[in-house]
Amino acid sequence: MAKWNGLLANIQYWFVLLPCWLSHGLLLINHVRAVRALSTFISTANSNRQRTGSTDNTDRAEYLPLLQRSLKFGIKTGTFSMAFFVFEILLFLYLSKKNMSFGMVMLPLWLISVGGILYGITCKTQHFTMILSWVLFTCFMVLIVLKVDHGVYTLSLNMVFSPLVGFMCMSMLSLSYILYGHHIRFFTLTMVQYKAGMLYFTSLLCGILLLVLLLSYNFEQPDTIEVQFLTVVLTCLTVALLSFGAYSVSRDELERLFKYGGQVVVLPKKLRFERHGWNAVDSKGVMLVPMFGEVRYEPLDPNINNICFDMCSCCWVCYPYDDDVDVYIDAETRFESHR
Repeated sequence: MAKWNGLLANIQYWFVLLPCWLSHGLLLINHVRAVRALSTFISTANSNRQRTGSTDNTDRAEYLPLLQRSLKFGIKTGTFSMAFFVFEILLFLYLSKKNMSFGMVMLPLWLISVGGILYGITCKTQHFTMILSWVLFTCFMVLIVLKVDHGVYTLSLNMVFSPLVGFMCMSMLSLSYILYGHHIRFFTLTMVQYKAGMLYFTSLLCGILLLVLLLSYNFEQPDTIEVQFLTVVLTCLTVALLSFGAYSVSRDELERLFKYGGQVVVLPKKLRFERHGWNAVDSKGVMLVPMFGEVRYEPLDPNINNICFDMCSCCWVCYPYDDDVDVYIDAETRFESHR
């Protein structure tokens, strides 16, 4: 950003991208260390499990969930790191005037976006907003390639960046839904997850303000030193707050991974007497939210959340709630009633 707006116009592009390339190298080293540590951990656990006189319950624990989650996280982060590394190399060649189209530069991002759309369609647990996010990101890439490579002059910059603005606004709405759901006790966030959500929200605000500022200048160099400095500060805040929030959530997830061994939290279902007899229904549980990890949720109780109902009746439309709490009984009550 400092090179683009003229504050550091003389620095080379390789020097600008050097921190990114070093970060990919450090991430590769961390992946190698993680694979070695995981291999040592599994071999030690298998050796301890074969001891006949072992009285430690952890030696009899099932480590397959830990292995599955570790491999899933490692493959996903490794794939994203490799894709962005290739994108940065292609971007450097494009900026160095190597006669390359911008569409070729975006090739790694094309693969990621198409994979995200296909994954959202095939995976039944993915929410509709996840698919819509990838579609908006893909539309933004299509429009910017049409604008840069093919010179479609009918496309204004506002039209090109409108899908990106829509994506950021939808992300803010999703964050508001999660944070307010924690306030009314539909979601149960940990302290780390709640602080990370606030960091994400602030980062999105800075990003939207930066994008609006750049669009107001039609993506030309600002004419005052104050605006140039402001663009650099907003860029740093957007990336730093988002990165620190993601780091905090990842560290919290790692601690829970070590504590529970990758086991998914099992919560009993409630029983409801329906027209055709007793039925087990989903009530409280755990869902995997991107950038938050495992998040507990529980339908609203009208008897407990009546204050929220008086303040904001739309909560009962946006958030699930127990429509008839009296019909839910546990297994012990059912046994007593049948006896």
